[in-house]
Amino acid sequence: MSSSAGRTPRPSRKHGARKRLLPVVGTLLALALVATGCGKSKSSDNANAGTTTSTTAGQTTTSSAANAGITKAEAELAKFRVASTGFTAPGPALTNVASLKGKVVYYVPIALQVPFFQGVIAGMKDSLAAVGMTLRVCDGAANPSAAAKCLDQAVGEKAGAVVTDSIPVEFASNAFTSVQNAKIPVVLGNQPYPDTPGTKAMAYLSYDGPKMLALVADAVISDSKGKANVLINEVNDSIATTIAIDKGALPEFQQLCPACKVTVNKFTTANYSTLPSLTATAFAKEPDINYVIPQFDSTIQGTLPGLQTAGVASKVKMATSTSTLLGLQMIKDGKLIADVGFDSYKEGWAYVDQAMRMMLGMDPVQKEDIGLRVFDSSNINDLKLTPEAANTGEWFGPGAFKTEFKKLWGVGA
Repeated sequence: MSSSAGRTPRPSRKHGARKRLLPVVGTLLALALVATGCGKSKSSDNANAGTTTSTTAGQTTTSSAANAGITKAEAELAKFRVASTGFTAPGPALTNVASLKGKVVYYVPIALQVPFFQGVIAGMKDSLAAVGMTLRVCDGAANPSAAAKCLDQAVGEKAGAVVTDSIPVEFASNAFTSVQNAKIPVVLGNQPYPDTPGTKAMAYLSYDGPKMLALVADAVISDSKGKANVLINEVNDSIATTIAIDKGALPEFQQLCPACKVTVNKFTTANYSTLPSLTATAFAKEPDINYVIPQFDSTIQGTLPGLQTAGVASKVKMATSTSTLLGLQMIKDGKLIADVGFDSYKEGWAYVDQAMRMMLGMDPVQKEDIGLRVFDSSNINDLKLTPEAANTGEWFGPGAFKTEFKKLWGVGA
């Protein structure tokens, strides 16, 4: 789960990929279960799982700099608390969309039990229905063989396009090759944008992971008045998970919170069961920690037992990302100060827009703006916290994008 920044291996590169597959899958299954911050040096992106690093701000920072950082953090939070009402066209209008009527688009998520995939499915169903196409969902089941079978099935059915979600090409490389050989365009969803542009055969679409975690950091900076002692539980599986912390949260603390102290727990989902003990150990080493950032909503479930073991569950504050129903309910209950997420329903519409561009022989969108929203005590009471609402995008705005996408596609309102 990430976005543009840093170096990303091209899809065709297989070196080292196999070693990363199991941890990547584990991360996504963990989602289904519901440091440099202020110093001069940082732990390596390839640090061993379980390693805890801690850095502290220098002592020469002035109070004016600290106040400026708090002000900037609060301004960013204010900007992203507001529900989205506008729409920026991702590219030029589509022509001859009627020629696609009756075609089938495959959606292959890494594992269907991951909660936010349901929002994506709802968005794709609604958008495809608007242009007379059909959605076929096939569960990757967190298994290379299952994912490959889905892709082979798309080839056998002569699908118009395939959208995969959170599946590295290396996970089922031969099957991806088969799809491309069949001249079926592929949209790789929620993979980091690569250095090379997407093509009419294979393109990308993702939310902005680094910005999402930078906003989580902003929430901690604001709430603590720039004096937080923070523990971050980072999923250290691959660039798709580490980039959000290393390019988002940590630089934000470094730039805006000079008086903060940041400790980073790096763990892989393969050793997810050790997260409670890693969390407790961090408090044993640094008992003054008063804020915790579990990277995703799902990471909360591995973090809480550690807080209880350390005897600090009622003392520390937490902020996180992905804005699932679990996270927003915890804000409502006063157990989280903030949760930053993206509209998975809108992402479903964006996937369809990208797929149709490629099916029509148009250039794909190189970087989509899915949008983010900050949820906290200031806006949580305005929301309907139900499973239905979680899958319709209503938490993020009135859905004006639906009408605008239809106009872009030439199918009216």
